[in-house]
Amino acid sequence: MENFIHAVKTKTDPVVPVEIGHRSCTVCTLGNIAYEMKRPIKWDPAAEKFVDDPEADKNRLFNKTYAEGYTL
Repeated sequence: MENFIHAVKTKTDPVVPVEIGHRSCTVCTLGNIAYEMKRPIKWDPAAEKFVDDPEADKNRLFNKTYAEGYTL
């Protein structure tokens, strides 16, 4: 984390590309979602969406409610 914060402050590249970190976190989150749902899930990594799975789309780990005035 220290390296990432340093990279942001100094506008330099971190030790590991941000995309790699994003993909790593995504895999962990998807594993947690599948565990909570007690079944396999299908994920399209290019589109970053579940494949034909409205129940997974509604999972609390995938969709967050943000405070008023804050969105992504």
